[in-house]
Amino acid sequence: MNIAIFTDTYFPQINGVTYTISLWKEELEKRGHKVKVFFPKSSYSPKQNEIEIKSISLPFYNGYRIGLPTKLNKYLKNTDTIHTHTPFSLGMIGAYYSKKLNIPRISSYHTPPEDYIDYLPGSSILKFPLIPIYRFWERKFMNTSLGVTAPSKTAKLELEDKGIDNVFVLENGVDTDFFFPTKKTFKEKFEANHLIGYSGRHSKEKNLIDLINVAEKLKDAEVLIAGDGPYKYEYEEMADGIENIHFLGFLDREELPSFYSSLDVFVFPSLAETQGLVGLEANACGTPIVGAREKALKETIIEGVNGYKYEANNISDLYNKIKLCLDKEEELEEKSKKLAEKHSIENAIKKLVNHYKRVIKRYETKKLLN
Repeated sequence: MNIAIFTDTYFPQINGVTYTISLWKEELEKRGHKVKVFFPKSSYSPKQNEIEIKSISLPFYNGYRIGLPTKLNKYLKNTDTIHTHTPFSLGMIGAYYSKKLNIPRISSYHTPPEDYIDYLPGSSILKFPLIPIYRFWERKFMNTSLGVTAPSKTAKLELEDKGIDNVFVLENGVDTDFFFPTKKTFKEKFEANHLIGYSGRHSKEKNLIDLINVAEKLKDAEVLIAGDGPYKYEYEEMADGIENIHFLGFLDREELPSFYSSLDVFVFPSLAETQGLVGLEANACGTPIVGAREKALKETIIEGVNGYKYEANNISDLYNKIKLCLDKEEELEEKSKKLAEKHSIENAIKKLVNHYKRVIKRYETKKLLN
């Protein structure tokens, strides 16, 4: 198949959506499919079949760019399906060419934009009118595609509650050939009985304040916080003076298996996950998760299998669940690895290809009937 992916989120942005799209492209190409990715032009130098679109920066959200209308007919010849990963700029461009060139389109849901309105100037005033406007647009955009993938049952139900049809659960997939137990180099760097940590975006909805607040209770542990994001400095200021917290900054992807393998517990306090892929990556490395009982983490974390859930903002509960993980470390290590295998990228790509085939067949049948 010839597949065209349209996304607002791609390199040099470092997040779960970027890596998921990149990994899907790689895995689809391994299976003989031809995949083109269309993304907003930035400082990133595109590789083969990565097409940059003229763009402008979004002033109130660092790193996010808006793609501008561009002539793309020559790139879309013989395309079997268009896959939009955003309802915004590049998604709208993909939807336009889907209609213009009679190419079937599916969409993927990754992130609830309602949770990011706080980044807008004057958000307290704008939130009330913006949320219904966005939801109206999201419903219209998604329902004009021939199917929508959601990374969890929780995300699927949220979309259906908003009036979106034809939603199909498709997990993002863990690259278990890349994430597996390996040398614990971070154990060698930090002298402590236990290492507790997090890796990912430093943003408001990730709720890292819970991890910061629990650190002082963890007398025999060092707390490692890796990653970057718009709330980095706020979190560093909150942690000022807490001696066992270490901000590691951005880690190269190649360092993550060692980082996860070095941790005794991965703490995931996020309030806005549609799946929680980084937690499953930690599981693949044998590390259990303690995560907030919020959104898709309620589904991703299975009590006593790959970790435990705690009530968000309840620091005593978080502390007790971390200690429970430490007490059952060996048992949870094996169970976590086995569960991660069920979420492998191989399983996700099989489902994705079958979904493409169903969408194309449905589109062709619809054309014949018309």
